[in-house]
Formats: sequence, C-alpha cells, structure tokens
Amino acid sequence: MLDTAAANASKTKSKNRFDESVKKFCLYLFLIGGRMLYETLYANLKNVIPSITTLHRSITNSNIQEGELRFADLRRFLDSRGLPSVVWISEDATKITGKIGYSSHNNLVVGFVIPQHNGLPRENYFEATSARRIQQIFVEGERAQYGYAIMAQCPIDKTPSFCLNIFGTNNKFTHNDVIQRWEQMKVSARRYNIELLGFSSDGDTRLLKAMRLTTKLSNQVTEKWKWFHMPLDTGNICTQDTVHIGTKLKTRLINQKVTLALGNFIASSDHLKTLIETVSKDKHLLTLGDLNSQDKMNFRSVEKIIAPKVSELLKKSVPNSEGTVAYLKILRSVLDAFLRKDLSPVRRLQLIWYAVFFLRIWRSWVRNSESYTVTENFITLNAYLCIEMNAHALIKIIRKFREEKLDTDFATWLFSSQPCEQIFRATRSLTSTYSTIVNFSLMEMLNRINKIETIVSIMSDLRDTFVFPREGSSRMGTAHNSIGIVFPCDEEIESVCMTALQEAINDCKLLGIYNDRDNDDTQNLWEQIMIFDGSIDSQPYKLQDPDALDYHCVDLNLSEEFSYEPATNDVLRQFVDQQDDSETSEDQEQDDDHSDSLINFQDLNFADVPVEEPIHERSPYVKIKCQNGQIKTIRKKTLCWFLDDNVKRYLMWQLIISSNLIHSITF
Repeated sequence: MLDTAAANASKTKSKNRFDESVKKFCLYLFLIGGRMLYETLYANLKNVIPSITTLHRSITNSNIQEGELRFADLRRFLDSRGLPSVVWISEDATKITGKIGYSSHNNLVVGFVIPQHNGLPRENYFEATSARRIQQIFVEGERAQYGYAIMAQCPIDKTPSFCLNIFGTNNKFTHNDVIQRWEQMKVSARRYNIELLGFSSDGDTRLLKAMRLTTKLSNQVTEKWKWFHMPLDTGNICTQDTVHIGTKLKTRLINQKVTLALGNFIASSDHLKTLIETVSKDKHLLTLGDLNSQDKMNFRSVEKIIAPKVSELLKKSVPNSEGTVAYLKILRSVLDAFLRKDLSPVRRLQLIWYAVFFLRIWRSWVRNSESYTVTENFITLNAYLCIEMNAHALIKIIRKFREEKLDTDFATWLFSSQPCEQIFRATRSLTSTYSTIVNFSLMEMLNRINKIETIVSIMSDLRDTFVFPREGSSRMGTAHNSIGIVFPCDEEIESVCMTALQEAINDCKLLGIYNDRDNDDTQNLWEQIMIFDGSIDSQPYKLQDPDALDYHCVDLNLSEEFSYEPATNDVLRQFVDQQDDSETSEDQEQDDDHSDSLINFQDLNFADVPVEEPIHERSPYVKIKCQNGQIKTIRKKTLCWFLDDNVKRYLMWQLIISSNLIHSITF
C-alpha cells in the first residue's frame, strides 16, 4: 500500500492505479466494515485505496434461489479459476431468525420450510401468485429456524469454497432424506461433468447414519483385512469434521461427571489443573479458561492441550497422569492425521489407525469390566464412530488417489465441514460486534451470499499477503506441504496399520488395559480390536449426546437476545376467519372477478400504489379489498411484512379499532 501511494502521488485522481491484491483487500474492508467506515478511510488515505465506485465493479450479483443446486454456477467458478472438476461436499446448519421475506426476483415467499423431494426443497413451492395465496402460505407454512448450507470445496490448497445450495429447515429431516439428497446431487453433478469426491458433516447423527449406510461400515470384516470393516470397491467416501471431533474429545475429558478409566490410571482434567497451578505458564501456555466446560467449540484450547510439551510436563510434574497423557496422544493423533500438511500418507495412516486400535482395545476392556460401562467411562459413541469413519475413509482416499491419479492435492484438511463453518463465520462478520449467531433471516442471508462468497474468496486468495484474524488457519490445516506425495500400495498400508496396532498394544500394556497372555491367543487379540457393533437400527432420530453438540446447537443457547416472535398459525387463522366473516355477499357480487385472489381487510390505510402495467402472477404488486369495498394495489413485500410481524401487532390493531380511539391507521 505504501508503494501504491508513492506511485499515485504525482498522478491525478482519475489516473490512479491500484494493485489487484490491494483492490481485493479494500473490497474486503468495504464488505466487512460498511460504507461509512470505508468512506472515512478513503477520505483520509488519498491515492492509497481505490474509490467505492471502483470496488463496485468487482462485485458480481447473481440471483440465488432457495434450495436450488447451483452446479451451473459451480462449473463457471471452477473454469474461471482453472480448477479441476472434482469437489468435496460438506453440509451444516446455523441458527437464523424466523422472519419472512419476499423475493421479487423469483416471486417467492422466503422463510418457510419447503417440503422436500429427493432430499431437496421443491422448486417454486411458495410462489406468491395472489394475495389469497400469500395469506394461505402464512397460515399453513412452518417457519424455518435454521439456514442449511451445502458447500463445495475443490481439493486444492488455498482455494475458496463455493456455496452450492442453501435453504431453510426445521431440523427435522431424517437419514433417508440425506441419502436421497446425495444421490440427487450426484445425478445433477454428472450433467456438468463434475465429480463429487466425498461428503463431510460435523457429527450430526442423521448424516452419520447416512454415511454408515452408504459406505457400508459395519461389523463385517473384509476378505482382504480382518481389521477393516468397509467394502473397498464402493465409490462412496465420507468423513467427519476433524475439528469437531477434537472439541468433542476435549469436552469429554473436562466433564467432571465422567470417569475415563484406562487400566490402572484415569484420564482427567484435574491433572491439567495441577499442571497449571504448579508449573509456570511460560512452560505450557495453558490457562484455567482452556478447561472451561461451557466453551464446547473452543478449538484453540484443544490445540494448546494437545501440544507435545504439555504431555512431557505432565509426565515430569504430575504424578499418576499416564492416563491423561495417553488420552492426549489419541487426541493429537486424530487431529494430526488430517490437519497437518507436512505429513506423508503413510504417517497419516499410522496416526489415525493407532488411535482406532487403541480405542478398540480400550472399549473392549471397558465392556468386559465389572466396574465400568462404555456409556459412563468411554468417549461418546458419536465421537468414536466419527474416528472410525475417518480412519476407513483415509484408506479409501489414498487408494483412489493412487489408482485414479486425480489432478488435485491430497489435502486431507479440506475433507471436512469447515467450509460451512467458514461461510457461517463470514456471515456473522456482517452482523453486529460480538454477535455469535446469524442475526438476520433466510431472505437476508440469500441476498448476502454474493458478498459472503466474495469475502471467503478474498480471504483465501490473500491469506499469504494479509492477516485475517477471524480466519483460523489451523482449522484448515497447519504447517506446509513441502514433501513429495507417494501413495503406498496395499501391502504397505497393511504393514503400516499393523505397526500402529503393535504401538497401541504396547501403550495399552503400560496402562494395564491389555494383558500379556493375550499375545499368544490370536483369537482373543482380534476380538479385542474388533470394531463396534455395526448393526444400524431404524429408530427415529434422537437428540445427540450433549457432549457432541455441534456449532449450530451451541448457537441455540446464545440466540435469546435475538429471538423473533412471529405470529402463531392459530392467531393468523383467527385473523383470517374474522376477515372471511366480514365479507358480505354484496361485496362478493360486486368484486366477483377478484374474490378468489383478494383479502378483505378492515379499514387499513394502505397506500394505493398506482401501477400502469397489468397485475399478473409474477408482478411484485397485488390487489387487496378493503371492508368498504375499495380495491387497492400494494406491494407483495408490504403484504408479507404485515402478515409476518408478531402477535402484538394484531392485538394492538384490534384493540385500537374496537376502542374507536383511532379510525385510520397508516402502516
């Protein structure tokens, strides 16, 4: 920016030239800080930053419709950046307000839960064709409380993600809806010659169940490897977000109601507290805030806890902390296997399968113990299944890259749901300071997708040039991928996993989990490392374990400040019935041409908008009928605004009319 100012110092305002990276960074400031902030900066930094007019040329506006799969736009996105036609899909939801809006571009009422077909919202379901139809939508529709995002990420490091689909939901879908949606997406992707490499989520039990069904992860062993429980010939690859797994394991560790018994030792956060109290902070960098059980999604605290120096200090300074050290090693192995960029595929395999084998042996020991239970003295089932899913998926990913020679990076840190979290963070950055939820409606979120995509793209393109504090780089991989990628053959994969198994057995022996006599009994050995009970029930969806809460569930506890109180369907129906009862047969005969499409309002002083063109179904205007028989033309947006506001508006309006205090109300 200094070079830009020096180069433009002797030029007139109209001849100023700006580097592309400077223009992108200034566009980021404009989108994040707003027009007033940027005008202030521009007025005080002459010749340094471009004008708002210049920035507007870089903003592209496209009409985004709720529930529409944007594969055509994705195709153009990949081509414009020269990226391969391979993407990884991730899904997640975040809390939104329940406010209803009207989209004049698509003539749709936006904000209600659209019935699904093949796991996707039906097209043009809530079309605002008339005033009567709009009223019917408000009476019958269910307000969406979550914005559900489906992201596409090309497996090329430092490339931005793309919002493939976004729609409102009531969070009541099933695993069958998820499976149908994935199949429909595969069909749509093939039309544009795009390959869906795999799917990710954040531990949601419905998506996890869908993954287990599609990948056929069960307790049946394969012919090739006894320890591998997923068919190698299937093309379905699914993973769970590594960041969420890390936070779940940390939450389990610091839960004071849970006793994590590992043989002769206990894994407990009390050992970490002792370390904090007895060893100076400059040695371990930990604080008591890192052990706060209320902050479930603090990934920075997870990184600090699993640091190798913390485990070393625990061994030296805290007696009987071997169980905690072993637990932290599992946690570190799970995270490093996917998030470290400087590891080879062989090393990744060794780390993740060490964790899997250790957990299998530990779980078997707990199940056979008379004093402990898997529910009370082991990690949550959700976290355990996620780790198993990732370990199996990593082998399938390696074999796919090896056999098909994909023209992409082996970027395991991108096989996650972090693109969803990234776009949610960018969305929150458009709200007020310190806001922890998306403080606007689905309609407003759709209108901001272009800005959000621009923000995400700029952060991705300029992360090596500028610093973006809200963009946690560790969540999308750490260190640098400076080594050549060599994918192991199946024999090497087996050898590495057996090495990991032996390491897990040795560590379990030291803890008292695994007995020496089992070494000579091959059958007992394989029984100890057998996978979980792979039977998948068909019971209806239940709320997941509190320790397995994902980000949008945390938002629920923080959203009371921004709660929106929409009118209930009962109040709306009562209001509609009152209007219907007030319609006289004389009025119906007088306005026979409009009786099927008009709402009979009481004497509300809506402004009559003069419209020269005829009113048709896709027009942004609609006609309403007042009680005195007069027909007025109003905007559909105005009608939605009136029908959408909270119950107080209706009650106050009825009170004023009935009291005869005010005879004319202007809305």
